[in-house]
Amino acid sequence: MKRIFGIDISKWQGNINLIKAQKEGVKFVIIRGAYGTNKDTKFERNYALAKRLNLNVGLYLYSYAKNKSDALKEAKYLYDNCIKDKKYELPIYIDIEGSMNRKKNMKRMNTEVVKTFCSYLESKRCFVGVYSNKYFFNNYLYDKELKRYAHWIAEWNKKYTYRGNIGMWQFGGEVNKIRSNKIAGIVCDQDYMLVDYPSIIKKYKLNGYDSIKTYYTIRKGDNLTKIAYKFNTTIDNLIKLNNIKNKNKIYAGQRLRVK
Repeated sequence: MKRIFGIDISKWQGNINLIKAQKEGVKFVIIRGAYGTNKDTKFERNYALAKRLNLNVGLYLYSYAKNKSDALKEAKYLYDNCIKDKKYELPIYIDIEGSMNRKKNMKRMNTEVVKTFCSYLESKRCFVGVYSNKYFFNNYLYDKELKRYAHWIAEWNKKYTYRGNIGMWQFGGEVNKIRSNKIAGIVCDQDYMLVDYPSIIKKYKLNGYDSIKTYYTIRKGDNLTKIAYKFNTTIDNLIKLNNIKNKNKIYAGQRLRVK
């Protein structure tokens, strides 16, 4: 596959002009959704704009996890606040690189943190991955145990030298003189996608592509029995999907989720 150019962004890029970035060759964006259990203040803005421009979108969480319990909390937070009811064409990554993780006695726990985070999101039908720099992968993770997950490697050289399961390469822009370090006038990290993630994710209906929702606007004379029959579902399912308190109190013009 020909490598595809993109960027990764967070609140530190402010209100980056993605329209201009797209004109400069950006084909995808990987957006920071959260750091620990805090939502990135530009996440919703960046996600909405990227989707409006039909850019392929990925997601990452900068992890502060020191143990499996922390990792599970972060994964649940990311799912509830940034993944649920959204669609991603690229993997959902845990970014593990902090100073608290760069201790020799943390190598085993770092690996378990990644596994815990990724396992929880896999249970939610997410295509998951891990981000870090080459040195961290080689020295602070048991990388062979993480082969099943997509790898996003930060290696700011003219060529990457990591020899493993690499699908995304963060090369950094001006650092290796391949490109300017600015996109749309803003300094940001830059990436090449080396695996056709959108095709894989859509084929296997991951990252929200399995949850296509159908809605119906109630008409005069409708009731839940008629609507359930029309859409080959059950009254109980309609009640659950729409949090209906009284099945006899629905009204014309009301919008119901039916699937």
